[in-house]
Amino acid sequence: MPSNSLGIIVLRSDQEKAYFNEMGDAADEYGMNLYTFLPEAIDLKEKIITGKRYDQSKQTWINERFPIPTFIYDRCFYSTRHLYKRNYPIVQWLKNEAVFLGHGLPNKWAVYQSLKKSPFISYMLPLTVRIKNPKEVVNLLNLKHKIVLKPESGSQGKGIFFFWYKDRIPVCQTHINGCIQTHTFQSLKEFQEWLKKRLSKTKYIAQDFLSLLNEKQQPFDIRILIQKNENGQWVERGRGLRVGKKGSLISNIHNGGIIHKFEHWFYSLPFWKQAKVHQQIENIKTFVPSLLEKKFGPLFEVGIDIGVDEQGHVWLLEVNSKPGHQVVLQTNLKIKPVIYRAPLAYCRYLWKLRS
Repeated sequence: MPSNSLGIIVLRSDQEKAYFNEMGDAADEYGMNLYTFLPEAIDLKEKIITGKRYDQSKQTWINERFPIPTFIYDRCFYSTRHLYKRNYPIVQWLKNEAVFLGHGLPNKWAVYQSLKKSPFISYMLPLTVRIKNPKEVVNLLNLKHKIVLKPESGSQGKGIFFFWYKDRIPVCQTHINGCIQTHTFQSLKEFQEWLKKRLSKTKYIAQDFLSLLNEKQQPFDIRILIQKNENGQWVERGRGLRVGKKGSLISNIHNGGIIHKFEHWFYSLPFWKQAKVHQQIENIKTFVPSLLEKKFGPLFEVGIDIGVDEQGHVWLLEVNSKPGHQVVLQTNLKIKPVIYRAPLAYCRYLWKLRS
């Protein structure tokens, strides 16, 4: 009978089913009971949870009431402010009651502020400004001519806007449900009013626009998945390319991007560019996870998104502490058992530390 337990906290009961089922099938090997539950299903007073336990003999999830698990794997994705406000305080409360595999990262601005202090990483960060009012956006646009506006919190390419001037009038482009939408403002005043409305609802950062295109003029970036192994050491699980549609400005797979093997692209580069890209990626892998963990607390896994320009300069675009695994799995199916068992293996490592 397993003596330890791992609870996966989610916002949707049907979330990442294949991933959690694979974990459930392996849980007994690691001496673990595996549960899934929603934040709202926790009785904070009694410290009892109503959720589901994976029954390996039946290979299915069964409804059950259980005490707070020993370990928690946080897979809560807050797609709206309402979801965040309702659930985040409960997740924070839970951090005092159980051991989280990773404490997660704060918003993009806080991560940027932390990384820019490192001489090994700062030169790979795009110019980034925290936006407080429309005038700051206009000033940056006047300086750089083309900029990107991103929500401080958010993922999957949602809520990103690109701005540039056409005949001295601001133009905006964004992606909605995989479709490119372009809007030309009638005046600078209209542009500022639009910004004012946006900034009143959401906090944004602005970045210099980087031209990160492949030889077919398609936007692309590289996703690298790094996890802690059974010995608590950071290891790369894999990497892959996300390639967007021609004419698009982002490569995210949620906006129509497709996945390619990293090696096919990398070995098509001239040798000098291969060497340059390789060294910069190694710096990112070596320093970023440990820097962020030192600043923000324990982490279990990170997805690192990078871009490469025509000169072979690597740009660190984003670091995600709740990464999807799709890019890596689609480029290397053999790694699937390792990735799916990684949370269980790391739990066993943490348990040994406590013993």
